[in-house]
Amino acid sequence: MILNKKGDAKGVSNLEEGSARCFEIEDQSFWFTHRKKCILTAVNSYPPKGTIYDIGGGNGHMTKAFQDEKYQVVLVEPNKTSIENARKRGVLNYIPSTFQKARLPKNRVPAIGLFDVLEHMPNDIKVLEYLNSRLSSSGKLYFTVPAHKWLWTNIDDLSGHYIRYNLSQLNQKLESAGFHTSYITYLFSFLPPFILLGRKLPELLGRPVKLEETNKDHHSSNFVLDALTSWELQQVKSDKTIPFGATILGVAHKTSSENGEPESLKGLLSEEEIK
Repeated sequence: MILNKKGDAKGVSNLEEGSARCFEIEDQSFWFTHRKKCILTAVNSYPPKGTIYDIGGGNGHMTKAFQDEKYQVVLVEPNKTSIENARKRGVLNYIPSTFQKARLPKNRVPAIGLFDVLEHMPNDIKVLEYLNSRLSSSGKLYFTVPAHKWLWTNIDDLSGHYIRYNLSQLNQKLESAGFHTSYITYLFSFLPPFILLGRKLPELLGRPVKLEETNKDHHSSNFVLDALTSWELQQVKSDKTIPFGATILGVAHKTSSENGEPESLKGLLSEEEIK
């Protein structure tokens, strides 16, 4: 995951703490586990024609999952602690760099994974255009992003988010950047009520939830939750769209590169991240 280095409302003050927090919960978290299964299912349905570059892949949670599924995959991640965590996890191939400094070759990359990364970018369309310019003519973009502006809480601020998307808005941005969606759906259809009651309401009452307090949310598991996540996974396997949820999952393919590479990489990330 890419988090801003600023200590203001759009970022976190310590990347190392954020990386460590995620590393502690990823393998036991129902959220990360369900997202992983759905991503793998979508990728299996729309397989890449070569290596997947997992950009901003943090501790390598998805990189290792692809690796275990025998996909060729490379983690692209600038944070040193995240790279070390990925190595502990068993990730074999990694580039310790931002995606710009990694200098991926133009028009040659088979596939890119962008899992809960795009919402951290101050100019998401420029990022998408840049990645489009790197993909081969048959290149694919696999992505997840948080959904719905009305689900915005202080946790989005603390996590360094700039935006939460809806399907039509995201489709428009992808199309503008030279992509066409092969598959797109909402996930976590059962979470919005819990976000509103567990995060939005305390914030409105002047008692906003702290980031570290959300750790316990990831360890919830019961029969009902298992049934709901199993149903969603079956929908993804069947290539069906879930009409509502807290996350968007999608697969897009390159349709053109007429927008070309942005003239400047400035504005893709915060100033601290491109130094």
